Amino acid sequence: MTRILLGIAAAWLCLVVHEPALFGGAAGVIPTRTDGLRPRFSWVVTGGPLASLLLALSAAAILPMLADAHGLAAVELKWIRLLSASVFLFTILPLPNGAFVSAGTLLLRVLGRGPVADRELALLTLTALQSGGVRPRDWNGALILAGLAVRDGSMFECQFHLWSYAHELDRGHIHEADVALDRALALAPRTVATLRAQCALESAFFEAAHRQRPDAARAALQRLPRRVPFVTESDRLRAAAAVALAEGRSREAADLVRRALACAPAPAAGERAWLEELRRRLEAPGAPAT
Repeated sequence: MTRILLGIAAAWLCLVVHEPALFGGAAGVIPTRTDGLRPRFSWVVTGGPLASLLLALSAAAILPMLADAHGLAAVELKWIRLLSASVFLFTILPLPNGAFVSAGTLLLRVLGRGPVADRELALLTLTALQSGGVRPRDWNGALILAGLAVRDGSMFECQFHLWSYAHELDRGHIHEADVALDRALALAPRTVATLRAQCALESAFFEAAHRQRPDAARAALQRLPRRVPFVTESDRLRAAAAVALAEGRSREAADLVRRALACAPAPAAGERAWLEELRRRLEAPGAPAT
């Protein structure tokens, strides 16, 4: 039953995210601190294939002990041995996997040296900082530069452009944020649905809040799918609030800002600050009260 439910969940995720590489399931981790990332993450990556190998060896060791070599238990163990060994081989080998990478490929990147390895460590570090509630303006800009040293058009490059956008926007560098967002949007059509949705959301917010182009912002907001994993409701509301404010609907914008702040995740320090900035605009003297 567990395997059936996991298979259904993986198939659902594949359909929603429109990424065939997710059909067999996916696993992810978020670092809680930035020290010793290389060895700690290496063990995490190795753990999956090793667990499959251990399960295959355990099934193979138990099989000779069974009294009935053709009974139901034996058949189950043979399938476990075959499937676990297959999972081990397909995950430990550095094979392509659509927009994602196998554990073997990831392990080689993390343990290696050079720009790709540096990007992997920068990716882990920025993920840890973001999930730990560190504001984008306080991120080390060298991490973003390390991530963007590899220009391969991948989902990872797109993510680093989005991080660069957040970093510059939170520092008040609007032109630099504009350039970074445009670069992320240029890569978005070639990446996964989640990143495409995040790019559309930030495009709607930036067009409305900083470019003062409500029509373009509304068009970007309408391109955002109704349900996409990992896109928070507070971010949707933030973009909608910026669009409402740019279109002169201040009361609606104020309500959207209030709702966004109420449901914003605790680590979303930058997004909370941008919402507070929208609220200050709405409360400023002379702001329209429509």
